[in-house]
Amino acid sequence: MFSSNGVRVFGADQEQIENGFGLNPGALADAFPDGYPCPQGAIVLPSFNMDSLFYLFHLRNLQDPYAIVDRIYYTEVDMSKNGGQGEVLDKNVSILSDSLSLGMLTAVRHGNGRDWWVFKPEKLSNGYWRILFSPWGFGEPEKQYIGHSFTGDDGRGQAAFSPDGTKYARYDIRNDLHLFDFDRCTGLMSNTDSIPIHDLADTLSAAGGVAFSPNSRFLYVPSFTKLYQFDTWADNVAASMVTVGEWDGFASPFSTTFYMAQLGPDGRIYINGHNSVNVLHVVNQPDSAGLACQFEQHAIITPTLVLFGMPHFPNYRLGKWAGSPCDSMLTSGLASVEPTAFDIRVSPNPADQETTVDITTTDYASLDRLELEFYDGTGRSCGKWRLHAYSPLVRVVMGHLAQGAYYFVLLDGGRVVASKTVAVKH
Repeated sequence: MFSSNGVRVFGADQEQIENGFGLNPGALADAFPDGYPCPQGAIVLPSFNMDSLFYLFHLRNLQDPYAIVDRIYYTEVDMSKNGGQGEVLDKNVSILSDSLSLGMLTAVRHGNGRDWWVFKPEKLSNGYWRILFSPWGFGEPEKQYIGHSFTGDDGRGQAAFSPDGTKYARYDIRNDLHLFDFDRCTGLMSNTDSIPIHDLADTLSAAGGVAFSPNSRFLYVPSFTKLYQFDTWADNVAASMVTVGEWDGFASPFSTTFYMAQLGPDGRIYINGHNSVNVLHVVNQPDSAGLACQFEQHAIITPTLVLFGMPHFPNYRLGKWAGSPCDSMLTSGLASVEPTAFDIRVSPNPADQETTVDITTTDYASLDRLELEFYDGTGRSCGKWRLHAYSPLVRVVMGHLAQGAYYFVLLDGGRVVASKTVAVKH
C-alpha cells in the first residue's frame, strides 16, 4: 500500500503521497534526499480501530550510516485519503529520545493479542527499550538491562522476534549472537544465551542478520560469507550450529555476500546482499534441519540494484497467548479474539497461470496441524500442502490445468474446516 525511504512516503504507484515528505528531520536526511541510510530503521503497525490508518515507526540517524541514532518517531498514514492514494497526517512525533543503536527496530504482539511491544536496543549498552502501543496510545518507555553489554560498532546487524513471540535474537559481527526468552505479557526478556561466531566477517567491514523459521525452532544467521542454522530447542544451542550455506563467489554486479534476513508469509526466508546487487537468496524449507533447509543462492533477480535495504515485517498474524496471565486483558468494549475460525482467500480468481491461497484465521499457531488439498471437478486430488504456523500463503501453479472449476479444501485431521472454489481460465 505504501513505502518509505526514510525521507519520504510513497504510494503503491511509487509517487509521493500527500504530505509525504520531511521525515527524520536533520542533517543526514538533508544529505540523503533520495534515501536514508538506516538498515532495519522502520516498521509499520496497523491502528486498532481503523483499517485504513497505519503507524510508520522510524529512526533518526544524526551523522552517517554508522553513527548514533537519537530518536524514535512515528508518522501516521491514512490510506483512505485522496481516493485511496493516501495521505500523511501527523509526522515525526517523538516517542523516545536516547542514544540508540543503528537499526534493530522491531515489534511483537502483546500476549493479549491486540497491543504491541515496540523494541529498540540502547547504544553501546545491555539496555533494551520497550514501548507499549495500545488503543490508548503509547505507554511510558521502559528499559531493561540484561545480558551482554555491547561494544564497538553494534549496529551492523539485525534483531528479530520468533514468529510465536517467545524468543528474541540479535546478531552483529562485533558482538556475535545473543538469544533471549521473551514474555509477551510483561515485555521482559530472560535466560540470555551468548553464542560466539568466529569467521571471516570478524576481520572485514562486514555485517550479518537473523531470522527464525516459521515454527520458531530454527534460527538462521547470515554472516557475510556463511549462513548458519541454530536449533533453539536444543539443550546446547551453540553446539547445534550447522553451516547450511557458503557464498559461491557470484557477483551481480558486485559480490552477493549475505546480510539481512526476513521470514516471508510463504514460509521462506529471504536474504539480501552486503553490496549494491540485484539478487535475493532464499531458504526454501527453513523448518527443516541442516542442509534439508534447501538454501538457494541468488534465487531471485530484482528489477533494480538494492544496497543493504530489506523490508522488515513483524508477525502481524500472532494472536493472544492462550492460558497466559494476559490472555483476558482486552477491556473497555474492544473486541476480543474470537474462537478459532478459518477462511480461504484466492487471488487471482479466476486464475490463469498461477494463484495465491491465503488462509486467514484467529489463531495462526493452529495452522501447523492443517493441510490444504486441491481437487478438480471430478474429485481427483491435484495437490496437497502442509501449512506453516504464521505463514499462511501457498502459491499454486495452474498453467497446466484444463479450464474449469477447482476446489481448495482445508483439512484438520481429515475434517474439512473451510473450502473455496477457484475457476481456471486460460
